[in-house]
Amino acid sequence: MSVVGTKGVNNLETYEDVEYEAKEKKVGIWAEGLAMMTDAGRKPNEIEAEEGERIKIEMTDIVDATKFYVRILKNSSMEEIEAKMGDFDADAAGDLAQPVKKDTLCAAKFEADDGWYRARVLQVAKGGNVEVQFIDYGNVENV
Repeated sequence: MSVVGTKGVNNLETYEDVEYEAKEKKVGIWAEGLAMMTDAGRKPNEIEAEEGERIKIEMTDIVDATKFYVRILKNSSMEEIEAKMGDFDADAAGDLAQPVKKDTLCAAKFEADDGWYRARVLQVAKGGNVEVQFIDYGNVENV
């Protein structure tokens, strides 16, 4: 179980024990076998950590109770990517090759902060709008 936020759970060990028992007995969501997978059906990157070690994460998007996105805090490669995207020049980069196709990797502008972020094309709508998923955060937007 991961705890997100600034306050910890008072009886986290009890929750973890119950979760472990449910997994062992294949109860509830573990009845069919729950595997950690990315939305693309691939296993997420391995995280180097000692057993029992807690890793600080940030919840970046919540689709529903079974689908959400997190990223590891203090990840030097992510900091480097963010710095490079902060310097991204859309005019120098040019337009995407036409026609734009599903799964094309690109940079897309996030409306809420006008920043440029790495994205993947999910679909192209009539009229030229493109639905993208920001690959470092999980959220989806029409651009």
